[in-house]
Amino acid sequence: SAAGLTLHVHPTMGDDLTGIGTPSSPLRTVAAAQLKRRRDLKDGHDTTAVSQITLHPGVHPPFGLDPKLDSGSPNAPMVYQGMPGAVVSGGVAIPAESWTPSKDGLYSANLTELGIDLDDLGGFPAVGDTIHVCDQLQFLKSQLWHQGERTTLARYPNLLPNGDWAFAHAADGGSTGFTLSDPTVQAKAMSWVGEEAPYAHGYWDWDWADGILEIKNISNASGTVTISTAGPAGPGKRNARWVGLNLLSELDQAGEFYISVSGTVTYKPLESPDRWRTIPTVSVAPVCINVTGAKFVRIQGLAVQHCKGVGIMGSGVKEVLIKDVQVSMIGGNGIFLDGLESGVRDSMAETIGCRAMSVHGGDGTTLQPGNMFAINNTIREFAQYKRTYMSGIHWAGVNNTYAHNTITDAPHNCALGGGNEGDGVNCLWEYNTFDRCGFESSDTGAFYTCGQEATAYVNRGNVLRYSSFSNVRNTAGSGVQGITLQAVYLDDQMSGWKVYNNSFFNCTTGTFNGGGTFNVFRNNYYELVDTAQHFDNRGMGWQKSSCNATQPCVPRGGCACNTGGAYHVLTGPSGQEWNTLFGREMWAVINDTQCINRNGSLPCYTQVVDNEYCNIKQFIDASEADLGAWNAVVKDNVQVPCRHPTSLRV
Repeated sequence: SAAGLTLHVHPTMGDDLTGIGTPSSPLRTVAAAQLKRRRDLKDGHDTTAVSQITLHPGVHPPFGLDPKLDSGSPNAPMVYQGMPGAVVSGGVAIPAESWTPSKDGLYSANLTELGIDLDDLGGFPAVGDTIHVCDQLQFLKSQLWHQGERTTLARYPNLLPNGDWAFAHAADGGSTGFTLSDPTVQAKAMSWVGEEAPYAHGYWDWDWADGILEIKNISNASGTVTISTAGPAGPGKRNARWVGLNLLSELDQAGEFYISVSGTVTYKPLESPDRWRTIPTVSVAPVCINVTGAKFVRIQGLAVQHCKGVGIMGSGVKEVLIKDVQVSMIGGNGIFLDGLESGVRDSMAETIGCRAMSVHGGDGTTLQPGNMFAINNTIREFAQYKRTYMSGIHWAGVNNTYAHNTITDAPHNCALGGGNEGDGVNCLWEYNTFDRCGFESSDTGAFYTCGQEATAYVNRGNVLRYSSFSNVRNTAGSGVQGITLQAVYLDDQMSGWKVYNNSFFNCTTGTFNGGGTFNVFRNNYYELVDTAQHFDNRGMGWQKSSCNATQPCVPRGGCACNTGGAYHVLTGPSGQEWNTLFGREMWAVINDTQCINRNGSLPCYTQVVDNEYCNIKQFIDASEADLGAWNAVVKDNVQVPCRHPTSLRV
C-alpha cells in the first residue's frame, strides 16, 4: 500500500509556488501544504495511512483546519508535527531599526509603517466583566512581547519586583466612580488629566472579582479627588484596590509599553536595541491555531505564541490530541478544547492573559461521557490580563481526567469548573501539584467548584485525590473584605465529592465544606495550616430555600433550587441511569429528613475521617454538637509527627 503522505513546510526556505513538500523542496506555509494534501488524497493516496505536515524551524503564521477537508480518520490521524524551533506566531516583529530613541530610555515605533492596521490593535471595554468573562477575547487589545516575556502596559502603581501587582486604594466608591484620599495618589491621578485613553482596573465590590473601567474624568473639588468612570466602582465600599492602566505618563519602569490611538508603540526596554537577543513582537492575530470541528488530529512539538485571543482553539472536536506544545505569550486563553475523546498532554502553558487551559466534554443531563483529558502539563503565570476566575485549568463535563499537572502562580483559582461553571460528573483529579494559588484574592480556592444555579446536587461521582497543595495564602493584602482562602473549596452546598489522600502545606484553610452533603474528606494530611477543615451549614442559614423539591429546576437554566435540580435529572430522559448511579444520595437530599426538613438543607452524611495533621491552629471550626445535629460524621482524625523538617511553629 502507499505510504502515508508527509509534507514539509519551511517558513524561510520554502516556496508555495515551486515547492513540492519534500525536505529538499519544502512549501512555505501550512495553508499551501493543506491544499496539496487535499489534492493528493483525491489523486489516490492511501487515506488509511497517517498524513503529516512537518513544520521546520522558524516562525510560521497562524493556521486553521477545515473540519471536513483537513481532519484525519480513526486509523489515520492528521498530524501537524513541529521540529525543534518551530513556532506558530500571531505577532508582527518590530525590528531594531524601526525604534527611535527618546528621553528617559524610551523608544518608539510606528506600527502602521509595519503594515498593521489601527483596527487590528484592539482596545478595552468601557465596563469590563468582573467575574467569568475574559474581555480580551472580544476586545483583542494588542500587547507587546519581548525576550520571551509579556511587557507591562504602563500603569500606576508599578509592578512589584517579583512581578505581582501593586495596588492603590480608593477612599470610597459609587455608581459613577471613586474618590481618593491619599495625597500621593491624588497628585498622581491629577497628572493623568489629558491622557488619551486612561483606565482603572480594580477589585471594586469584592476581593474575589476584578474588572476594568474606562476613566471618563478626573477632578479635584476642595481637596477631594474624584475619578469618574464609565461604570460602578464598588458602591458604598471603601478601600477598593485598583491600578491605573494605559497611562503614557506612567511609562517609567523598564519592561513597560504603551500603544497610542494613532498606532505608535512606546517602550522602555531593559537594555538598548543593539544588545537585544530577540526583537519585540506586537500581537495581531486573534487565534494561532484553530482546530474547531476537527476530528482525528494531532498537534505536536510546536511553540505557539503572540496571539491576542487564543493560542489553540478547538470547539466541537473529536479525538484531537495536543501534545508536547509550548503555548506562551497569549493575550486571552492559552488552549481551549471542547468535545469528545480529546485533550492536552505533556505540554506547557505560561504567560497567558486569561485561562491557561480549558478542557470540557460530555453532557451531564444525558450522562454522555466526554472522555477528555489534561495530563502531565506545566501551567504557570496565567490570569495576567484578568485576575479572577481565569484558572490554570478550567474543567467541565462527564468522565474526564485531569492528572499529573503542575499549576502554579495564580492570583485567584488554579483549577475552576463544574457546578455553575459547567457540568461535573464522574470527573477525576489526581496526582496534581498546586502551588501559590489565590495569592491576590479572598473567599476563593486553589481548587474551586461552586453549587450555585441549582447545580450543588447534580455534580456527582467526582474525585480529587493524591494531589498536593502548598503556599495557598494571600500575600497581596485585601481591600473591601477580610481575607479567607481555601486550598479545596466546595462552595455553596456542592455535594458528592470524594477528597482523599491529598496533602496540604502552608495554607490558610485546607479543605472547605460549604454546606455540602455526602462529601468525603478522608486520609488527607495537613501541616502548617490555620484551619484544616472548614464545615458549615449554610443551607440552614443564609442559603435556606423554600423551593419545591418536586418541581423540576434546570441546572444553570435560570433557577436556584438545588433539590429541584436533582429532581430534574432523576426524572429526566436519562433518569434511570442517574438513579442507578446516584439515586440513593440524590433522593436523600429531596425527601430524607436527615438531609432536608423545616430547618433547611443540612450538610448530611458528609464525612471527615481518618485525616492526619501537624502544626495547625485548629483541625475543624464546627463544634461536635453542631456536627452531630447536622448528621455529619467526623472521627478518627489524629495529630502526627510533621513530615516537613522546615515546618515553622504556628
